[in-house]
Amino acid sequence: MIKHLLYTFFLFNFVYPSLAQQNNEIIYSKLLSPDTLMEHVWRLSSESMEGRKTGTEGQRKAARYLAARLHQYGVSPLPGRDKLIQKHALSLQFNSGKNIELHQRFFLFLDDYIYVSGYNDTSLVLQNIVFAGYGIADSNYNDYKNLDVTGKAVLIYEGEPPSFKKNVNKKLHAAYSDWSTDWKKKLSVIYEKRPSVVFVITEDIKALADSLLDESKTIEFYRLASGPNSIPLIFISQEMANSFFPEYAERKFIKEKRRIDSKTKSSSFSISTDAVINISSRPSELMGENVVGMIEGTDKKEEYVFISAHLDHLGILNSRFFPGADDNASGSAAVLELARIFAMAAKQTGKLKRSVVFAFFSGEENGLLGSSYFVNNSPVPLQQIVANLNIDMLGRRDSIYESQDSIDYVYLIGAKKTSNELYQLNEISNNHGPKLKLDYLYDKPDDPNRFFERSDHYHFAEKNIPVIFYFSGMHADYHKPSDTPDKIKPNLLCKRTELIFLTTWKLADMNFRIKHNRKHVDPIEN
Repeated sequence: MIKHLLYTFFLFNFVYPSLAQQNNEIIYSKLLSPDTLMEHVWRLSSESMEGRKTGTEGQRKAARYLAARLHQYGVSPLPGRDKLIQKHALSLQFNSGKNIELHQRFFLFLDDYIYVSGYNDTSLVLQNIVFAGYGIADSNYNDYKNLDVTGKAVLIYEGEPPSFKKNVNKKLHAAYSDWSTDWKKKLSVIYEKRPSVVFVITEDIKALADSLLDESKTIEFYRLASGPNSIPLIFISQEMANSFFPEYAERKFIKEKRRIDSKTKSSSFSISTDAVINISSRPSELMGENVVGMIEGTDKKEEYVFISAHLDHLGILNSRFFPGADDNASGSAAVLELARIFAMAAKQTGKLKRSVVFAFFSGEENGLLGSSYFVNNSPVPLQQIVANLNIDMLGRRDSIYESQDSIDYVYLIGAKKTSNELYQLNEISNNHGPKLKLDYLYDKPDDPNRFFERSDHYHFAEKNIPVIFYFSGMHADYHKPSDTPDKIKPNLLCKRTELIFLTTWKLADMNFRIKHNRKHVDPIEN
């Protein structure tokens, strides 16, 4: 306890080098306007913006609106750039209604399989398929032991053996290990081995399809056209998997699966096949647009504090307009209002030490594509990014707090994971400002929603950059046409924005730079 108090005292004194600076940040934080915030929310979620779907005219209108406002406030492009709008290429593939023919049998998209990556038209001639169990590479259980899958078709099961936790990872407190709950972990292992294609057998294709559709409300899959060629990833039913093999091999395949499940002992083998899979699509080249600008700092101007929100939403689907007022016109409005007040303060009282960047990313609804492109093509060195404060859905009350109007709250995700100093700084900002209830419910390592991985801050966190994700929680209108601006809570949105303003000011103007929890680890450059 004493150590914690001493640390807070130390941090406080470095955060506030003078009383005048503290007064300035408090004074300017009170100029944030609920009316101005709502002006932006109404504009961005209006029908004229057509739901802001990435790559559409509606999204381009939103980008132009945001860029025009930043220009009006005096926000400049990033170093080496002459424009606030950053375009990035996307390739859109229409997979709906497409079938796969295998041994003169047709398998249906979303009924028998889901094709997730490797979006170029593909013809897969499968002379051999390597069965690699559950695709797990654990210290005590390794499906890839003595197995070379480079350039080969690989078949694995989703999840883990039924007794894996009991026999292999006894210390786990969760019901399942990360090999079941974290797809990225399993796929990153297999992608490093560079197979030609990955087939994942899943028990319930329709349930998986529903979960994907719940995220995007569309059966279009995107990728960054300028990125490396994807390894095709195809989720398939057990019935479709059986069709890859001749009858004798099918029996062996089923037998080995049962042995793995009963003994939790890895097993792998290669089987000859004459399967040919043809996958075609109707590609459409599109451009996504990020909007990024900054207010330059002074003596530490080559260090950057990033404030971000995604500008895109779901567009118009089946003639239904998705306004996306909370998701994420609210976050975009907050970033715009922060830009207005920081620009005003810079003109009236002088600039802060560090540069403050205001970023609006597209493609978030389709896999965090805009932020991925930015982080991998950043015009500023990643080592110079002090922190990313990301805003996604900031304007509502969720089902937990809906009946508690007297409690003004915000969910915080990521600070404890990435930087204890950022966590403390945000707490100090709240105590001297809006005095919100800071809820860390979704910051737990075992959060089943995995919100930490589901917004644009995640790509910054992957590069060892401290992050906070500000979030007001889920509600019944999420990804529905009923997510309308009249349901936004203007005063609560403003109080949450005030917290972000105060934390940003401290990050940008204090004497020392916060550290990542991984001591002496620099942000990862490509």
